[in-house]
Amino acid sequence: KLASVEGCTLGEDPAAWISGEPQTSSSGTVTKITIGGAELTGTQLREALGLRSACFTVAYGDEGFTFTVLGYGHGVGMSQYGADYMARQGSDWEEILHYYYKGVVITEPSA
Repeated sequence: KLASVEGCTLGEDPAAWISGEPQTSSSGTVTKITIGGAELTGTQLREALGLRSACFTVAYGDEGFTFTVLGYGHGVGMSQYGADYMARQGSDWEEILHYYYKGVVITEPSA
């Protein structure tokens, strides 16, 4: 699938396919990665390779590429399955939000 990405040219040496270090957000989500000379977002690579999340690291070794993927989804930071489980165990919405978003302050909207 990567070979079909515009501007992506994968040469004979797989070790050279990824150029430099991927750029990431403060949460670890890949924001930019260069593969075969093509600049991709983490989401584009996620979709091309069928990864669960754009929060990943990639390494190349003797056995090929290893992607270590954290989380599942679109980078919001809350697992819908985990939140559902917490709710079924009796947690209210405030407890769930505080669990996933450390240090958040919940206030009433101003009129």
